[in-house]
Amino acid sequence: MSQLQQLCRQALRHLKQPVQQQLLNGSHASDPLALIGTRWYARLPASQHVCRPEQPEAGDQQHQLQQKQLQSSKQQPVWKLYKSKWIVPVRFLVRAKVFQLLGGGSIGLILAGITMQQVAIGDIVALSALAGGMVAASCCLWYYSRRYVGEMGLLLPDRRHVRFSVLDFWGNREDNDIPLDKLVPPFKDVRPKEIQRIASQLLFPLNVTGDRQYYLSIQAGNILEPQVLFSILKGEYDPKQTPDQQQGFVQQMAAADLNSKSTRTVSQQQQQ
Repeated sequence: MSQLQQLCRQALRHLKQPVQQQLLNGSHASDPLALIGTRWYARLPASQHVCRPEQPEAGDQQHQLQQKQLQSSKQQPVWKLYKSKWIVPVRFLVRAKVFQLLGGGSIGLILAGITMQQVAIGDIVALSALAGGMVAASCCLWYYSRRYVGEMGLLLPDRRHVRFSVLDFWGNREDNDIPLDKLVPPFKDVRPKEIQRIASQLLFPLNVTGDRQYYLSIQAGNILEPQVLFSILKGEYDPKQTPDQQQGFVQQMAAADLNSKSTRTVSQQQQQ
């Protein structure tokens, strides 16, 4: 066995010598299979076909950047400007909507079973109308829950993004951060009396470019920062200004309110 091993070693040495000579002469690229079984591959230059880790595409990088920005925005402090008084009962209705949909689905199963039997057409129509009404009511609640603003605030410290807190399908809180330049101010270039008429409504719309339409209720809400809120709604908010410099609009609305009340009292006295 020892002689056989010596013969094998001598044969391998003879085989390696030509390969080593090719490597020294730089002719290894013509015959890459000759390098198999040798240790001279460590001296080879880097090939163009070497497997490298895949680089993420531009779309994936943008998606990852958006996810990081979203996570960072959720961790930013918020300066609350408005809070609705009805958000708790609205959340209860939205969560009860899920059970309503389950009831509608059970009625659908009943309809599928009774269609195989001899049942009056009036009963089938009544059950179908009941199931359709439940589904329609649930869709309406879901539509308004995604648009009814429970809280409104500014993201700190830049104060250039508005956060609208609404409810999702399951009644959980959903925060939507929107830049100020995409917000369409509803009170822009509007007279103070017309602003009072719009603000006195139960709900008034607030449009956002590229997003849904939100609904605010000033009558049924707590305005925590009236100067900043009304300046945003009028399109006159400047993040660089201090709250003291933004009181002109609120004072203007207060003066218009006093004028309207005085005109009403004068007209009532004239009528008497």
